[in-house]
Amino acid sequence: MKTRCLVVPRSLPAGLLFSLLLFVVQYASGAPQAILFLTSQSENGIPGVIPEEEFDCAQKIFAVIDFSGFPTGRHRLVGTWFRPDKKREQVVRYSFYSTGKSGRVWVWLQLFRPAGTDRALERFLLGNPASGMEDFVGQWRIQVRLGSAATVNGRFVVSC
Repeated sequence: MKTRCLVVPRSLPAGLLFSLLLFVVQYASGAPQAILFLTSQSENGIPGVIPEEEFDCAQKIFAVIDFSGFPTGRHRLVGTWFRPDKKREQVVRYSFYSTGKSGRVWVWLQLFRPAGTDRALERFLLGNPASGMEDFVGQWRIQVRLGSAATVNGRFVVSC
């Protein structure tokens, strides 16, 4: 009898380890599966692998989706970002190609001060970095649909 094991370095963050193990289990099932994590880290526009739950209002926030079990061909991703007041902030539609194996896609959110709300005096002299961005502070939600095969959700907090 052969025994197989997955050797993981101790230095991996707990969130990444959990995502990796969940992905391995899901991939073994053969049915279309997806998991999502959020990060602000990137290199040359490619998101990092360390999951985060809290972001500064000036950071670019990546929602990274690892998927497996999708048939070979083109698929449709729809990502919807919801603000703390439950209003839709942004909807992203994106086509991606699956080779029939595992893959990774991502979408991102970059927050900007709404026009007419740039109160520089309040921000700098009174020390209120959230000035003009109050609607963005709090718990956000993202929902990502990958065709009709999978829907994944994520929650995160934005603070300034």
